[in-house]
Amino acid sequence: MVRSLPRLSALILLSLGFTADISVSRHTLAQGGCEPTLRSRTAPALTDLVTYPQVPHVLGQGQRVCWNQTLLELPWFQWQDTNLASGATAPRIALVDWGISQLTGSAFPSSNNWQTQPLGPFPLGTQGNTQPLTLGVHLTPQYRYLDLAPLAQTLGATVQVEGDLLRLTVPPAQILALDISPPRTPIAPPPAPGTPPPDITPPSPALDTLVIGLDRPTPWHWGTAASPSLALEATATAPLPQDPRLTVTPRGNQVVLEFPQATRRPQVTALTDPPRLQIDFRETVPAPANPGLGPDRAIAWGPGLTWHQETLTLGSDRFPLQYLALDLPRPDRPSPLVLRPVWVGQDRGDRGLVGISPLLQLAQQTGVLAAINGTYFNRNTQMPLGAIRADGQWISGPILNRGVMAWDDTGSVAFGHALLTETVTLNPAGVSFPVLHLNSGYVKAGLSRYTAAWGATYTPLTDNETAVAVVGDRVQQIQRLGVAQGQSFPIPAQGYLLVARSYQTAANQFALQQTVTLRQALTPPDLSGYPHMLGAGPLLLQGGRSVLDGSAEQFSAAFLTQKAYRSAVGTTASGQLLWVTVQPQPGGSGSTLAQLVTLLQSLGVTDALNLDGGSSTSLYLGGQLVNRNPRTAARVHNGLGLFLVPAPSPIADP
Repeated sequence: MVRSLPRLSALILLSLGFTADISVSRHTLAQGGCEPTLRSRTAPALTDLVTYPQVPHVLGQGQRVCWNQTLLELPWFQWQDTNLASGATAPRIALVDWGISQLTGSAFPSSNNWQTQPLGPFPLGTQGNTQPLTLGVHLTPQYRYLDLAPLAQTLGATVQVEGDLLRLTVPPAQILALDISPPRTPIAPPPAPGTPPPDITPPSPALDTLVIGLDRPTPWHWGTAASPSLALEATATAPLPQDPRLTVTPRGNQVVLEFPQATRRPQVTALTDPPRLQIDFRETVPAPANPGLGPDRAIAWGPGLTWHQETLTLGSDRFPLQYLALDLPRPDRPSPLVLRPVWVGQDRGDRGLVGISPLLQLAQQTGVLAAINGTYFNRNTQMPLGAIRADGQWISGPILNRGVMAWDDTGSVAFGHALLTETVTLNPAGVSFPVLHLNSGYVKAGLSRYTAAWGATYTPLTDNETAVAVVGDRVQQIQRLGVAQGQSFPIPAQGYLLVARSYQTAANQFALQQTVTLRQALTPPDLSGYPHMLGAGPLLLQGGRSVLDGSAEQFSAAFLTQKAYRSAVGTTASGQLLWVTVQPQPGGSGSTLAQLVTLLQSLGVTDALNLDGGSSTSLYLGGQLVNRNPRTAARVHNGLGLFLVPAPSPIADP
């Protein structure tokens, strides 16, 4: 039996209220370590921290970590652990997963057990001395945390909790070698006696790459100087080079590298076995669209949730994919993860549906564990242009008979074209008029309807509209509105607002205290039984076959043939729901919709819907965008969110 699931409003209360992107925020501090004033801040209240598996005694939590001389914004929490065999108790600390990856320079390898996360071979002290590490996993409504104890022991770190600050003191790394390519042009030897002096020594060629050999991974961050500079938590044992293209300055337990001739920040890649940083200055190497792009991998990230990173080949094209695979719930397989639409302003009734924000921010506001961008919107008016339905309530109606995905909490998912038909009948005359759109930014002459989901008020979108307020089944107010974007009109909380645009024939038929009958029908009828829905389009797959017909959904010919970032959602025959993002080829173009269909089929997808793409394409997981640098991601209006519902009883640690 599937246990009952709370509504979205209850899930939002579990949010920790913190989000970070893939680049950790750092504040370089004084040589002596983190500022003493930081210790005076108290830890936040613990009542909001819910973990899965549930830990019985949470002792503290925070969002700041002092790693030697560097202050980082990283969520962590501390709990009291009990040894089941001996009954002894001891405090343990968990750190957000991407923070551990950032601190160690280690990418997570593939895994098949969501309750533990292995690290790659972790370098210790000297080159070639490695030891695999496996860290325990704890989920909260927004983050995945990893048990810090094995890593701290491996690093020889001391750990101390000071209010909301976690202090990690780690022996600094040692720089073993600095390999510069191409080498510096040698200085010409002095001329032989009696020979004319040579011309001035030609300048050294521009740097291509710099490889810094280390005895262990170390955090690094960019400096604030005019020319690019890089600071490492390390000491220098190797001879420092004398090269005009590079300045190396030891500062206690830090080494600062400055590149006075560089015109832009180079690309930095942390490598392991042996540990090293590779710094690439070549103009032909662009900043990566996906900072985490690397080998194919599949990480069991949560209960029934796997994060995939994969590159697929279509002919001569190679497309990087980042996607999430979610096991849909069944009666014999309940899930603590539930799917809901999310949208900007859903927690702010005064603003309602109008607005856009980065998916990172939207995820923070709604308290999701994972999210993908959703349906279309008007970037100028910031209003939705597609179906959004949550808990049986229409937030925004479908338009243009476009494709939708509908679902419930039992694991049933359906794809199809959705047409919402509404009619208002004026009594006692019996005159009826069609309502074209519901809570939509799609503006067309005729009647449109707005509910409290739109917001507290409605602002006219065209000149000379007529607003008709209906409470219950009676007309309570009629008003001719002025110019577009002029004075707002209140939307009845217990009714709705009809707006007539260039439709005076209908507007003239309404009278105060007149009774109105509203009828609504959804085509196809089987979609009406689903409480949740998100539309976008075009529809891509049904029953394993391509049904791509963008013109039938009134997409332009240019839209159908362009190459771009892509987002899609689909189901497989094995009972999984996939959230898929497709990036442009390295140094090349993105995919067409037809290519997207083929890529989805290669993943085993049988039914699928295209979502908003291009700069909107964003895939969020546990506090970061995993498919692109957040600086390249556009703001969006809505998306699909995955919420963690806490387990009903504690689960033993792995």
